[in-house]
Amino acid sequence: MFKKLFVMLSFFVVFLGLVSALNQIYISPSPVSTTQGQHFTIDINGIALANTSDVFGVQFDLDYNPSLLSMNSVTQGNFLKSDGATTIFNYTSSAGKLTVYTVRNTTTGIYGSGTFATVNFTALNSGNSFLNLSNVVWVNSTITNDSAETISLIVDNGSVIAGEPFRYSDLSFSPSSQQVGTGVDFDVNVTVSNVTELYGYQFDLSYNSSVLQYLGISQGPFLSSDGASVFQIPPNSGTPGFLDNYAVTRISTLSGINGSGVIAQIKFRSLSVGNSNFVLSNDLLYDSNNTNPQPIQHTTQSGNVTVISSFVCGNNVVEGTEQCDGTNLSSQTCITQGYTGGTLSCTSSCTFNVTACTTGSSSSGSSGGGGGGGSGGSVVVKSNSTNQTQVDNNIIENNPGNNIQSGGNKEVTGISDTGGNKETKGFLALTGNIIGRGAIAVIQSWAFYFILILSIIFVTVLLIRRQRKRRRLHRLLNHRHFGY
Repeated sequence: MFKKLFVMLSFFVVFLGLVSALNQIYISPSPVSTTQGQHFTIDINGIALANTSDVFGVQFDLDYNPSLLSMNSVTQGNFLKSDGATTIFNYTSSAGKLTVYTVRNTTTGIYGSGTFATVNFTALNSGNSFLNLSNVVWVNSTITNDSAETISLIVDNGSVIAGEPFRYSDLSFSPSSQQVGTGVDFDVNVTVSNVTELYGYQFDLSYNSSVLQYLGISQGPFLSSDGASVFQIPPNSGTPGFLDNYAVTRISTLSGINGSGVIAQIKFRSLSVGNSNFVLSNDLLYDSNNTNPQPIQHTTQSGNVTVISSFVCGNNVVEGTEQCDGTNLSSQTCITQGYTGGTLSCTSSCTFNVTACTTGSSSSGSSGGGGGGGSGGSVVVKSNSTNQTQVDNNIIENNPGNNIQSGGNKEVTGISDTGGNKETKGFLALTGNIIGRGAIAVIQSWAFYFILILSIIFVTVLLIRRQRKRRRLHRLLNHRHFGY
């Protein structure tokens, strides 16, 4: 029993000795860990043991997955020329295959270890790719009858593991660069992009206090965009040109928020002509780990503003005598401009464009019984420079005159009372105009005529009854007179 075990162990040791006595060609490093879009290099190395054959030259194919990897370059290693010998190095490549041939330009081989070739790749996509050595030929320096001796060796292949690209979050300013005139209040936003589980943040901000005056800061909408409550710590602005430690955190939830958005809005006033950079420092984004919040890796971009002496039309900042600028309408609408609706826009000369504003709307009422109809809708008051008040399509243009003119050619006078040299204006004038318009509507409606007919019938019946009473009284008086 023990004799058999001894024999097996002896054979195993001999086998290991034989294996360890073989030369070797292998890929290093392996496996390669990288991410999609990244470049990486591998070395094809060799070991020529002193008690075996030397190496005079090698040839091999390197196979890989072309849908995952793209080969960029191949360079010769230093192994075959490490003793100062010159070498010949050549290679060919096709999709998914690289063939390398290298040989010493001398009559002797070399022992030791080193690199035959270095290959640079790009990971095109995420996934795993093989790196296989095939058709390997190891040639030593024993040359007989113009032929070299090939020897057995160990070949170790490799592999590549390419993961999804890591996307850093980013802190930046929006707009990243802008131009304003002097004496203008403007906003700068701090934005975050591609963030995951953001729970809070803090930063310092430096700017040029000789060009800009800090007016205030407020939290952006992003951190509370899912309805969560937030708590903020105002910055220390005592040092000109520096905001120290502005911080905001979520407080009503245990989870963070994902995505991109504005986290802070900063208001400045331009003081003088010049330039100011906006630079974030001591910036920290942290996640929603409740027991041990972890910082979120991110990059930081700076911003810039240039203050010039004249106003700039087209920078989305309303300056000086500008009514608007680009998409900045100064909170104005068609309604605030005296219209009933529509879309207000800004011209290229920074004045309001009201061509898309509407001046009113008309709606017809439902028809009444007996074929009559009633008109409905709203009354819109609009002033102009004429001396008439027009009623047309439910629009009243209120002016200090005496006339109300309907949509047709009818004119009704005497609605407004000038009272000598005094004119009725404002609310009283408008009330008079509305009452006058109401009277016209009543006169033109079927209800007026119906009531008028009933009134005539009532008065006629009343007169007939009174006339009958008089006749009865007259007869009675005559009867008494003759009976006496």
